[in-house]
Amino acid sequence: MSDNEVTLEDLNFAPKNILVLVDMKHKDHADKALNLAGWMAKAMSSNLTLMTVAFPLGKHISDVPEKRKPEFLEYVRRQSEKLDVTIEPLFTIHESVVHEVVRVAEKRKIDLIILQSGPTKMVEHVLGSKASSISLKSKCSVFVVR
Repeated sequence: MSDNEVTLEDLNFAPKNILVLVDMKHKDHADKALNLAGWMAKAMSSNLTLMTVAFPLGKHISDVPEKRKPEFLEYVRRQSEKLDVTIEPLFTIHESVVHEVVRVAEKRKIDLIILQSGPTKMVEHVLGSKASSISLKSKCSVFVVR
């Protein structure tokens, strides 16, 4: 190792509890965030939680959020296998993703939230994205992957 190399110990940052947020409608956008979280969890012996927040009301009366839970659990299982790391699934239901992520992070003593920025819409440029809102409201570190 050269004198210029930085080790994990040099960083003085070793999160014990990492939370990754995934939008199941755009789960293909979460690959970079999950890969980073998996690597960090292994390198730092951290606990890794994969969270999704389902909106309480669907477009149709029969579209209840609980129907999406099996798909999410299967997704977490596949990601855990792929990354070779234990992932705790967390399926929640709330009308505000930002509120729920901040609440869960505080309750579970999360040290680091990792999320992948999704495709932005014009309204997000005016009102702010979920990623920026979580970053501003969370008491822990937030890593946004582009």
